Amino acid sequence: MDRLAAEGRGEAFLLVTMNNTELGGADAYDEIYANMKDHLVPYMEQNYNVSKKGSDRAFAGLSMGAWITSQMYYKDPLYFGNFGIFSGSDAPNFPKLKDYSDYAVLTVYLAAGWADLALIRRDARKENSTIRMSEELDAAGLIYNKGEGIHIVQGAHDWFTWSQILRDYILTSLWKNK
Repeated sequence: MDRLAAEGRGEAFLLVTMNNTELGGADAYDEIYANMKDHLVPYMEQNYNVSKKGSDRAFAGLSMGAWITSQMYYKDPLYFGNFGIFSGSDAPNFPKLKDYSDYAVLTVYLAAGWADLALIRRDARKENSTIRMSEELDAAGLIYNKGEGIHIVQGAHDWFTWSQILRDYILTSLWKNK
């Protein structure tokens, strides 16, 4: 991230990570959401020179974090202006609405590795796949990845894949809707 910013290829930004396993993992979504909204973001706003506008914030996650990112996107779409959903999703809980206008102003980025178990998922969790999330977004008429489909990189469900995805997310999507 620092190198991309130094080269003028990406904006400088603060990256904050959360250890959601301490709160119970994906099953503790309400606690994770409350922690983020009641503590983490206010702390960042009070102690760092950061914008207080949702359009200037991003939420992204990989694997279980993709499920949590999906939930953040569904529950409070305007609190963040950018969502990165890497290697998975919570597609079965995609909101069924008549009006998706709040969702249409956001940047949504979907990605996975070509050999990533979360791209398609051939097991009981297939509904949480990246492909299923793209189908939900397509059915709702929402644009993701600038209308170019899921970004697929070389790799599986691992850090090699996620480093490629993060780099592409920064270069192509993060705060590129301005």
